[in-house]
Amino acid sequence: MPVLQTLNLLDESIHINIVLFVILFLVTVYLLRNKLKFNIPVATIYLKYGAIISLLGVFPYWLLGNYPAFINWASRHQLLLPLGTSIIIIGLASLMNSQKRKLLLIIISISLSMNLSYYYQLYIDWMKQKELIALYKNEPLIKKSKLILFKDNTINKNAFERNYAFYEWSGQLKYSLNDDSRIGLSIQDTNLLKTTKPEKLIIANYNVQNFDANKPLKSVLVNIYEIKAENIQDRLRQLIHPRYILKTEAIDYQANFLDIFQTPFQQK
Repeated sequence: MPVLQTLNLLDESIHINIVLFVILFLVTVYLLRNKLKFNIPVATIYLKYGAIISLLGVFPYWLLGNYPAFINWASRHQLLLPLGTSIIIIGLASLMNSQKRKLLLIIISISLSMNLSYYYQLYIDWMKQKELIALYKNEPLIKKSKLILFKDNTINKNAFERNYAFYEWSGQLKYSLNDDSRIGLSIQDTNLLKTTKPEKLIIANYNVQNFDANKPLKSVLVNIYEIKAENIQDRLRQLIHPRYILKTEAIDYQANFLDIFQTPFQQK
């Protein structure tokens, strides 16, 4: 499992905000100046207990066949690691002279920069989803349709630049229109229908419990665009709360959902 963790880290593209990194590095250097003294016995204690706490933190995940990855929702498997890792870092710092310690401070600053960047992405993603939920209420074609196909032209506003899964689209529709009789899919995810059994999709956990797979479907294609900022003030506001617009078009596609598994929708 540790090998898989290392490979996962090396395999991912790491996004670091350079300005944020510089600021955090300077702050970290200032806060830790003269705080840690070179002390081998103390460092040994920190390293020993840090390693034990880290192993205890990661063991439950390994036991279930999971490992703390550095992408998407698999990062939740890291929740028990920060305490042990922090103690190990203090132990390493106690073993280093002032020059070598700067390297450790760079690593800490990179880590802080990455985490703050990811939290910002998650915040922007959530603001986007809240606005989409509000916009669906004003779209007659969405209200009349049961299969809603999404073409998201604002992937860069999604956390980790991911495509929303079908249960995320369906969940947005459920909370917007107060019923779970619709299913949402990204255009890119129509191939999902070739490899997944229908009964595995139509369950309460996926926000489509009352979706009727046996009736002919009224379908709509929804294009999502970001509203472009027209001035500096709007650009600054967009950094915190981007705005979006929907463009919908009815699809002449009346097969029932089960038929789609044999002949998936193809965008023309």
